[in-house]
Amino acid sequence: MVFINTWTVLAFLAWLLCVASVFVYANFRGWLESPVLAALAKARLYLLLRWCRTLALLCASVSVIAFLYYETDVFFKEPPVFEFTLTPEQYAAELAHRSRIIADKMKYATADQRKILGWQKSYFDEKLADPGKAYAEHAAALVAYERNLRAMLRSRLAPSDLLKKAMRAMAEGDLMEADIFLEAIENTAHLNVKAAGWVSWARGYLAEQAADFAGAYKHYSRAAQFMPHNPDLEVYTGWLAFNMGDYKNSMTHYEAALANRMRRYGEHDPVVAADLRNLGAVAAYLEDYREMYEYYERALLIDLQAYGESRPEVAVDRSNVGRALSYMKEYGKAIPHFEQALALNLKHYGKDAPAILDDYERLGDAWGELADYGKSAMYYKLALNSALKIRGAGHLDVARYQNQLGWLQSKLGDYKNAITYYEQALLAYRKHYPEDEPKVIEIKSNLRNLRKFCEKAGCLPL
Repeated sequence: MVFINTWTVLAFLAWLLCVASVFVYANFRGWLESPVLAALAKARLYLLLRWCRTLALLCASVSVIAFLYYETDVFFKEPPVFEFTLTPEQYAAELAHRSRIIADKMKYATADQRKILGWQKSYFDEKLADPGKAYAEHAAALVAYERNLRAMLRSRLAPSDLLKKAMRAMAEGDLMEADIFLEAIENTAHLNVKAAGWVSWARGYLAEQAADFAGAYKHYSRAAQFMPHNPDLEVYTGWLAFNMGDYKNSMTHYEAALANRMRRYGEHDPVVAADLRNLGAVAAYLEDYREMYEYYERALLIDLQAYGESRPEVAVDRSNVGRALSYMKEYGKAIPHFEQALALNLKHYGKDAPAILDDYERLGDAWGELADYGKSAMYYKLALNSALKIRGAGHLDVARYQNQLGWLQSKLGDYKNAITYYEQALLAYRKHYPEDEPKVIEIKSNLRNLRKFCEKAGCLPL
């Protein structure tokens, strides 16, 4: 049993009426059949009490049937378990298709539009970086939401035909159709509070999968109102607020999630570390780097206590602490954390994994800030070589590394290679952005200035 619904309450009241009727009939029957009142045997009162007995039997039957129907599985026919028919290949192809559509839109979008489109493209590209993992997470999420809908179906909390259609659409991967049926369920009158929260939560997830982040935020916020002590909902809502630039609201949701989990698990559980990492990320965007450092350091200590130095979570924590120290311009303290993170990730993932790219880049940036351009260029070359294998030529990550190497090689006096890197970066950026994109303008300016300098200095034949 998941919920006590209205029909159950009515069945209980009918049962009380049944008991009252039996009591009245049993206590007054002997009195009415005594010799003194035998003459009244045919009176209306006696007939009324006989009707009470009939009513008692009827109420008992109705209450028992209602209880069995609404609170047990006696009359419930379990719907078939809908097989998840969306294949990993289809899922990856859909992600790639959506990413290409957004990339085409970005070519002709305004600066403000490109910001939103860039977020949407990054969302799909992150999934495409490891489509197998993304597919497994997506399938698991849909199974969980289907389980909630099945519980609603069992408890008769919404029209069964709409629930079954929504479940089938989810299993087939048709998220747009599933949302249509869920919206119809959401508009059902007298929907149970927790059921309404489930439906809003599911609709938020479907909107998120379509990169409709404003819609997802609306649905998750509504679900959080129905389910105020659910930390997972607070995290989802905080994540969406964060990505929409509403950092203060994001901090509020993440703090609520942290408080809930600390009450439930204590202060030293790894799930608390995850919430601290979220808060650290928001603090970074609010430019409160001291608070960012404190959140990340707490997360690191919790994970070290739970796992030691052997888990990828610790690598993430060390990298985050290093980032916070870098923002505070303490690069010498940041580098050991980045190096430890790199060593852990190399051990877990190998040298050509997406996580390694960030480690190389952060080490390159830290050494660059310390004016050790040779070490900085070394790490950026490692990042570039791995990115070419992981992302392929022409990817924006590859272009970013080439652009940075152009700047570093010019600092090292290797102008010929600097120009080559700049030209490669410009070619890649032009595939993604129009000529008025600030990054395109910046690289063109760097190339023009470097060529002019070399023409005057005679540093290479042009």
